[in-house]
Amino acid sequence: MSEDHTNKAKLYRSALTSKPIAMRDTRVIIVSKSEIPRREPFNGIIEPANLNDPGTRKAIEAINIFFWASVEQEVFGRTYNIFDCENFIARANNSESCKSHPEFRDLVGQVAIKEEKGFLHIVVLHVCPEWHGRGIGKMLVNRAVDEARKRGFKSVKLGTTNDNIPALYFYQRLGFVIEKIVPDVVADDDHVPQSGFAGLPVRDEIQMKLDLD
Repeated sequence: MSEDHTNKAKLYRSALTSKPIAMRDTRVIIVSKSEIPRREPFNGIIEPANLNDPGTRKAIEAINIFFWASVEQEVFGRTYNIFDCENFIARANNSESCKSHPEFRDLVGQVAIKEEKGFLHIVVLHVCPEWHGRGIGKMLVNRAVDEARKRGFKSVKLGTTNDNIPALYFYQRLGFVIEKIVPDVVADDDHVPQSGFAGLPVRDEIQMKLDLD
């Protein structure tokens, strides 16, 4: 994830105006829930991704390139390739798509999971910015949690970065807790912190955990 990519890509949608926002231009403000315009809940489908289908595979690659400029993620001390993971996707109805990113086709969200020793790992979670605020992220996380329970795992874990305030807010509302902070592991090849959300320096990996009943 290069600084040029994170600062120019419209990774977020304003909850107040619905306009796309580049990462550096984001800001945190305090508003009441009633001040945020309500959006219609997502009524598409959540399904396993068929990675043997060229169109689906290409759309998953496109959404990962948009968010991270790569199909690989470095987290928990190792590198994950998205196509070595299980993927679940949110598909819009036939009449809808991510209009700002036609390369996503009808894919408006994705979660990639990987079985680890003792836990299920959420490797990435993506929602097309113009579809934020419609419950897609929660539905994808819930699908991952359901899979973990069915497979007998006792917890679900994931990693994010110290600057990613929206992710920290989102996951804690879903019951995740901060399990571990790994300082100074997120930087470029010259060990220089990148500029992340609202211009915050990206330095630390935040590991989060959800214990399952």
